[in-house]
Amino acid sequence: DAGECGKAPRGLAVEVAVHEAAVGRQRVQAHHRGHGVAVLRQGQLAGEWFNGDSDEGLTSIQFGVANTEMEYRTQEYDSGQIAAGWYGGNQDVYDDDIFTRVSTEGLIDEFSGYNRNHTFYHDYEVSAVLANFEAAYTDGKPLAASADDPDDRKNFDHLVDEKTIAAYLQANVDGMFNDMPVSIVGGIRYEDTEIESFTQQIPVNEVIWVAADITSEWSVRKGENQVPFTAEGDYSVWLPNLDVSLEFREDWITRFSYSKSITRPNLTNMRATVTTSDRPKPGQRDANSGNPDLLPFTSDNLDLTLEWYYAPGSYASIGFYRKQVENFIVTQQVDQTIGNLRDPAAGPRAIQAAADIEAAGGDPNDLALLFRQINLNQGAAIDAQIVQQDDDPLVNWRVNLPSNLETGTLFGWELAIQHLFGDSGFGISANATIVNGDINVDNSAIGFQFVLAGLSDSANVVGFYEGERFSARVAYNWRDEFLNGTRNNSPHYTEEFAQWDARMSFLVSDNLDVFVEAINITNESQRIFNRYPNQFTDANQFKARYAVGARYTFR
Repeated sequence: DAGECGKAPRGLAVEVAVHEAAVGRQRVQAHHRGHGVAVLRQGQLAGEWFNGDSDEGLTSIQFGVANTEMEYRTQEYDSGQIAAGWYGGNQDVYDDDIFTRVSTEGLIDEFSGYNRNHTFYHDYEVSAVLANFEAAYTDGKPLAASADDPDDRKNFDHLVDEKTIAAYLQANVDGMFNDMPVSIVGGIRYEDTEIESFTQQIPVNEVIWVAADITSEWSVRKGENQVPFTAEGDYSVWLPNLDVSLEFREDWITRFSYSKSITRPNLTNMRATVTTSDRPKPGQRDANSGNPDLLPFTSDNLDLTLEWYYAPGSYASIGFYRKQVENFIVTQQVDQTIGNLRDPAAGPRAIQAAADIEAAGGDPNDLALLFRQINLNQGAAIDAQIVQQDDDPLVNWRVNLPSNLETGTLFGWELAIQHLFGDSGFGISANATIVNGDINVDNSAIGFQFVLAGLSDSANVVGFYEGERFSARVAYNWRDEFLNGTRNNSPHYTEEFAQWDARMSFLVSDNLDVFVEAINITNESQRIFNRYPNQFTDANQFKARYAVGARYTFR
């Protein structure tokens, strides 16, 4: 009887699943508010054919298709530029009672340079600050606009629709090779993805030179209504995988794995929006753009491992891995014009005004004089705003654009061992990961450089006891210094860090389990810096954390 022998008879099993999920998030900035909602719809058909009568050869085949749609909608609201009066001298706007004095006694006192003379700061309720601000500067209109209020001024309303059709086939083979047990799993997955990025955005129509005092104020004039725009992108990928394990002698197993995998772009980066700075003064003419044509990261993964099971529950292993990742997405800065936005400080009016100033013995590079002379020449008040004209040159914006630009290669070693001390229940395990590859960073370089963030060597050692009802473990976790990424084009690092953790649990009954755990027992702290260790930027003083809990299982 196949069932009594632990095998299923030859047959076919099919599973169908359909589900939908939604998540939302909001963000609030000085005079912008954004709202984002993601909706996932997915239908899957999966099946398996298995040959329960065979111990060798083809034992089973898995197959399936899936249709996945991800919609991500974002809305952003703009209150418009707030009057310049709020920048300074606004202490009387805020009531004193919205601030709370908070002691800093003991805050980051484990770090050198801790100043015990400064032992407090003032906290406040954001809602109270906004209420005071709105009463003084926006006639009571909420600065944080409502996503559901049709009267609120939307800067853009955007929808990214990502549709993916996928199909896969995988076969499982068991058998003997030269009297050695071998297991093979091989398969392939095909995915076809289409992106439609739809935007309704209020366009920026004009650049305005507002004033030429010390701050040299600039602004833009936006349209009254949203303008629709649609962009599309698509890609398809073949994702093969092959896993082979061979027991070449008793208790010795070697494994080989190859696979190709992808990581899809962030949907936020695939928006069809282009947003410019609201204050485009020369040297600060920045813009941000999405890119619906982004491709996913693709990684070719190779793994080789050797495992030795030298005693019941005890083993040692060593593995080599290599990953070549293509199409890394990085934000590059490209210089380009946007629409019909022009520079009123560089056209024929400005050239004539500069000549007039120089003829009068003045400095043509003095922006205040240039601003005044342009208005004098066109018969306007000397402090009137200067609006772009059709004969002014187009503004050259520095646009932040996500792009598939880089390729990176990683390789390294993984080491692991676990040893049980007979039937005592005591044991110890340890593992280490060594990382190499295209991860070197030039700390002396100024400007953009491609970096692979978050990579470092790491190791863990765990001592444990496993009894019938009681278990305990103590762990030492270490991570070497690693690169967080870049901050203002400067390499940004987290220093080497290690901590001790512990956990104990007791099985009170077959249904009730109680536990106590301690994290970072020795109060280790973390230090973050730019470029070199003496360029300190951040400190994290975690302290020890303790938890007591119980878990009850209804059976």
